[in-house]
Amino acid sequence: MRAKKRLDWTQTARREYLDQLAWIAERNPVAAHGVQRRIEHSLDLIQTDPALGTPDKKKRRRHPVPHTPFTIYYRIKRSSIQILRVLHQRQDR
Repeated sequence: MRAKKRLDWTQTARREYLDQLAWIAERNPVAAHGVQRRIEHSLDLIQTDPALGTPDKKKRRRHPVPHTPFTIYYRIKRSSIQILRVLHQRQDR
C-alpha cells in the first residue's frame, strides 16, 4: 500500500469547501453530510494515488467528485498534494 501524501489547502480552497458545505447544510443537513463524505473520500483517493486526476493546461489536476456537482483542483508537490480549489461544476475555473 502506498503512503499517503499530506494535503496542503490553499486559503481559497478551504474557504470554498467550507462555504459550499455550509450553504448545502442550511438547506439540507443530510445532503451536506453526504457531499462531505464523498469529497473526503475523493481526497483520500487523491492522497493515495495523486495521478488519479486529469491533468489540465495549467499544470494542475482535476478530479470530479462522484455523485456530486463538485470538482477538486490540485497540484502534486514533492511531499504533498496542494488543494487549489473545490468548485461547483457550474462555477468558473
